[in-house]
Amino acid sequence: MNWPLPWPSLFAIPLLLLSSCRPSNNSAISDPDVLVLVGQTPIRRPELDAAAGRRGISDPAGMTNLLEELIDREITLQNAQREGFDRRPDILDSIKETVANRYLEQGPGAVPPPVISESQARDFRDRNPQLFQREPRWRVAQFQLEVPRSAGDVARGLARTRFRELETETRQRVPPAKGFGALSERSRDPATRSRGGDIGWMTRSELTRSFPVLSAAWTNPVAVGTVFGPLENRDLWVAFRLTAFEPGGPRPWNEVRQLAEHYARQESIANAALARRSSLRQGTPLVRPNR
Repeated sequence: MNWPLPWPSLFAIPLLLLSSCRPSNNSAISDPDVLVLVGQTPIRRPELDAAAGRRGISDPAGMTNLLEELIDREITLQNAQREGFDRRPDILDSIKETVANRYLEQGPGAVPPPVISESQARDFRDRNPQLFQREPRWRVAQFQLEVPRSAGDVARGLARTRFRELETETRQRVPPAKGFGALSERSRDPATRSRGGDIGWMTRSELTRSFPVLSAAWTNPVAVGTVFGPLENRDLWVAFRLTAFEPGGPRPWNEVRQLAEHYARQESIANAALARRSSLRQGTPLVRPNR
């Protein structure tokens, strides 16, 4: 499995180890595989081809961009080495961790990524139902009112009064399922006027992330028909109404099958790595100080 890795990657490891024995400019330039010299360090065709193979790049433009990326990486690496950055303990630990993980994934005795059957995926789903739950969600309608940012206190006060009247009129005259009903004809948003302001289904997290004003106003339980707002947002103020509710629960299998297969595969890989570590430990003598 080829995972993209943050710098310093395994590409950097040979350079870190061999920086003291780089070839001279003349010998490097005479090498037909050398594509470019970065300071004293050559970047050769096999290195570019190997990187391209890992990323699935074969087109000329992609190869050109990849070469420029390797050049930038080498320049950065050389600067890091001059400043001793490559000798920092956390960097060295990162390199050790990368090598160890790659060895478990690709070294002798490594287990290839498993093919997960449907029964295995279902078993993972059944053992971890919390990962496959649908959040409760609400059907939401909106009402927009144009209030210029330049509006003074009087105009803004009148706008708030209009929203209070809208809320009262909506509660008294419009069933929750209708959103803002015919009152939406007064809304600034032409796309939702004909359907009572309906903007579809949203979870609470989606609502409060998109409209932070709802976070403070939201209390549990929230009844269908509740009107929130206005959200005073630049030139548009918006009120919201919850028009329907669907409780959370297990998502259907056709929605979660690929996700369950992915999680089951990751679990199998993790278990194989754990078994491999255990095997390696059994073959390695450990001496702990008796303190």
